[in-house]
Amino acid sequence: MTHRRPQTPRPRWPPGLRRAALAPLLLLAACAAVPPPPSRDVPLPAHWHGAAEAPGAVQPDLAAWWRAFGDPRLDALVDAAQAQNLGVAEARHRLEAARSQASSTRLRYVPNLSARTVSAANVESTASYFQVGFDASWELGLFGRRRGDLALAGADVGAAAAEVDAARVSVVAEVARTYLELRAAQARLALQQRQRALAEADLARARRLQALGLAAVGDVDKAQAALRAEQARAPALAAAPILQAQALAQLLGRSEPDPSWLEPSPLCALPPPAAAPLPAQLLRTRPEIRRAEWAVARAASELGIARSELWPQLSLGGSLTYASKIDGDELLKPTSILSLGPMITAPLLDWGQRRASVLAHGELLAAAVTRYRAAVVEGAAEVQNGLAALAAARARYEALEAQAREAPQRLERTRRLQVLGLADAADLAVAERSEVDLEFERVDAQVSAGLALVAVYKALGGAAPTGEGAPP
Repeated sequence: MTHRRPQTPRPRWPPGLRRAALAPLLLLAACAAVPPPPSRDVPLPAHWHGAAEAPGAVQPDLAAWWRAFGDPRLDALVDAAQAQNLGVAEARHRLEAARSQASSTRLRYVPNLSARTVSAANVESTASYFQVGFDASWELGLFGRRRGDLALAGADVGAAAAEVDAARVSVVAEVARTYLELRAAQARLALQQRQRALAEADLARARRLQALGLAAVGDVDKAQAALRAEQARAPALAAAPILQAQALAQLLGRSEPDPSWLEPSPLCALPPPAAAPLPAQLLRTRPEIRRAEWAVARAASELGIARSELWPQLSLGGSLTYASKIDGDELLKPTSILSLGPMITAPLLDWGQRRASVLAHGELLAAAVTRYRAAVVEGAAEVQNGLAALAAARARYEALEAQAREAPQRLERTRRLQVLGLADAADLAVAERSEVDLEFERVDAQVSAGLALVAVYKALGGAAPTGEGAPP
């Protein structure tokens, strides 16, 4: 006789107890998220070093700093470059692509529905099925997977926006630099033409004196050598404005320059000194720093996703299938099948692969934080060096400007002495050449100071930002 072991009744948990047992799992799934990135604090000085403080200096407008030069043609070129530059346009397209990708990532975690039909039956079959169905799925993205993916997509959008800002900052600075070089090239060409005219006058005077027997031996040869030197310099100086105009055309996305750019125009006046923004503001104005900051956020998101891979992945799915057998010309009674339930993928044994991925992404996050700190240090050093170079260039320009204001008076005194017979034509020629040489130095100093100012604003990240927020 066989005796059956009495079955122990399975305990039934009260509904409240079942919910209490599931609560920790649900809480863990909800709380697991992107890990907060390590500290990114980099000590910055309270004020910039290496630059003289200008009393009464106004705060600069970083969004439109080039307007301080007071040249409407430069303003128009900068506006056109921001709208037409091909590099900026490419960066904008990449930003829009990142935004669309972020939208796609958000929609990945909402319920979706699809329809399907069975493929055509084999012609050799005696019966076939007419089948149509609907499939629904909902990926829940628990244990931080959803938040990690969304944070990763947001970091890509922020990095793309920083790339747009970096492209615009670079283009604005290049347009301003090229425009200053263009006007300086035109000024140098005009001065060289004056020097050539003076050299021709010197040669003519030396020949007259030689004909009268009043010229020293070799004076004609010396004057002729000076004229040939000026003639040799002329082609390069004449080509410089054309080269700068072509560079402007490239920055504006054109194949050839506008002829009006080559019309002679005075060199932009150097703007008055402006106070540099505080070093702490560099963190939100310099695109390279914001780009490195978004790289930290991206690395933190990837670490969160790697951690989520250690846990089961849960999604909900369902399907509704309607099928009917077709036997010859007869359509049999249709049937429908409904299925609904969770789908769970749980890691069991991967020999430490997922753990190694977590460790690797942790190191990548540390590397991104290090790169961010290096970007802050590099940016601060570039601004400080630029401010020091600007102060030196401005001091040199102001000294030469003071000499240039006195040059016409010195030249006038030489002319009066010549009228009184106390100076000859050679003395007047020397004074005229000295005035032109001084003007050459003044132009070089003025454009050097202008270029140093452009470099400072570029280091500060001067240009209107795209408006994307900073990483959390």
